[in-house]
Amino acid sequence: MAEENGLLARLIELENQRAEGWLKCDLEILAGLMDEDFIEINYFGRLTRTQILEELFPALTLEKFDMEDFKLLASDDSLGILSYKVDEELTYKGNKVSGIFHVTAVYRYKNYKWALLIWQITPFMENGKT
Repeated sequence: MAEENGLLARLIELENQRAEGWLKCDLEILAGLMDEDFIEINYFGRLTRTQILEELFPALTLEKFDMEDFKLLASDDSLGILSYKVDEELTYKGNKVSGIFHVTAVYRYKNYKWALLIWQITPFMENGKT
């Protein structure tokens, strides 16, 4: 249990760093957190690490990313799956997007560090309603 709590705390810390990278427009922070096989699934589709860093990052401004209700869904020595709810506001190519969303973040432990492998954001559903 203590080991799981330690992993939960570490993955939350990494998600906070990820949010900080977007909020501060720091590409170096984001790139450093992503596995080379990284995939993101979001409102714009399924994007690779290169697409996020080279195409989405320059076109998107994250204004708010308030996270809560963290849960460690599964873990072992090389994989951790974190789930949480987020209140997000962003601007993409002049269009505002905001709402409450659900995030699932899959981290892989490789080369002595946890790296983000898959990150998915979907509309939050409570009792089957968005």
